[in-house]
Amino acid sequence: TDHATFVSQVAAARVAAGTHPLWAGIGAYRVSSSQIVANVQAARRLGVDGTILFSYDSLTGPTRGPEYLSQVGRAAFLQ
Repeated sequence: TDHATFVSQVAAARVAAGTHPLWAGIGAYRVSSSQIVANVQAARRLGVDGTILFSYDSLTGPTRGPEYLSQVGRAAFLQ
């Protein structure tokens, strides 16, 4: 849930992966939509090949509302 920890872990994984593809997993069920977007953007800056949001049902369930996933998608992936 801590952005600085996320950045540090992804940076270390990027180094360890070398030339191999690397996808960053984001525990979206544990953070706010703005944190999801910030983590996606940070992962891109660190050179990952993609991101994965966990878990789908937490992004589309009744507690988040029907437009939540679309809003996060537009903010994080349409640039």
